[in-house]
Amino acid sequence: MLAQEHHQFGIISDVDDTILVSNATNFYKKIRLMIFKNARTRLPFEGVASFYNALQKGRDRNSFNPLFYVSSSSWNLYDLLVDFCEYQGIPRGPFMLRGSRLDQFTFFASIHKEHKMAKIRQILTTYCDLRFVLIGDSGQKDAEIYSQVVKEYPGRILAVYIRDVSNEERDAAVEAIANAVRQSGVEMLLVRNTAEVARHARMRRFIAPEQESEVKAETLKDQQSPAGISEMLAGKTA
Repeated sequence: MLAQEHHQFGIISDVDDTILVSNATNFYKKIRLMIFKNARTRLPFEGVASFYNALQKGRDRNSFNPLFYVSSSSWNLYDLLVDFCEYQGIPRGPFMLRGSRLDQFTFFASIHKEHKMAKIRQILTTYCDLRFVLIGDSGQKDAEIYSQVVKEYPGRILAVYIRDVSNEERDAAVEAIANAVRQSGVEMLLVRNTAEVARHARMRRFIAPEQESEVKAETLKDQQSPAGISEMLAGKTA
């Protein structure tokens, strides 16, 4: 168990299309990324490293808020994900991935709600005195999963951030879910970029004002990179 007096909250984050660009809802792009990209050529989303470090340190910069990565990706990708986070400066945390007889064909699988729900329940049960921030993306089922978590664990979720990587039809569905979640007193936000999330996190006192400035600066730097995310995405997932 963690010495919880040193922690303000915990963070649970998805991986694909949340911290790294994977185009998980685009079959051919997903295959191409898995085959031809390694830990040093995979692209992070702009500002992610700075924002996750800010969340982990907390508003007073002296906390160590635990960070958990929950994904339906195969355990075969564990080494790549660990190397990716180390290379990009994204803070470490346990990767709770999926084991399956079909691990070698993971790119054919959709997100397994049962797997992600089971792992999130395990975290929330183990750290029963800790509240959490949830981070995911709109491409698949994170909004639905996190909505269920809010229902099952009233008072335990501080906020939900959903990165917008989908088309307008899916965005409308996610906004409808977010509106329902807000009725329970938890803010679920559909956000376009990391700077938007940092602004809200600063307003909620999850991070310090100067940390928001650091995230914005890193986001701008990443956007100006020759291998920027905008060029990679070239529009949202169809």
